[in-house]
Amino acid sequence: MRLTFEQLKQEFERVLLARGVKAELADECATMFAQTTESGVYSHGVNRFPRFIQQLEAGDIIPDAQPTKALALGAIEQWDAHRSIGNLTAKK
Repeated sequence: MRLTFEQLKQEFERVLLARGVKAELADECATMFAQTTESGVYSHGVNRFPRFIQQLEAGDIIPDAQPTKALALGAIEQWDAHRSIGNLTAKK
């Protein structure tokens, strides 16, 4: 089965919204999952999504958690994600 980028993104977003992820976060997260799939990063795209959903449903990922910067040393930063969505924390 082949899906367009937009179809894949919409499906990711639909699944996230159905699990209570806020619309803005669901859109951003779905975009990142679709982009990594499109780029061929199999470890973080469509192949990762089922496990991500399992972790979300188990409470291992807290979508509303706000990451905080713990340390900044020039070009190096350390963040505490507080169990938030990892790919969104990595963008900070």
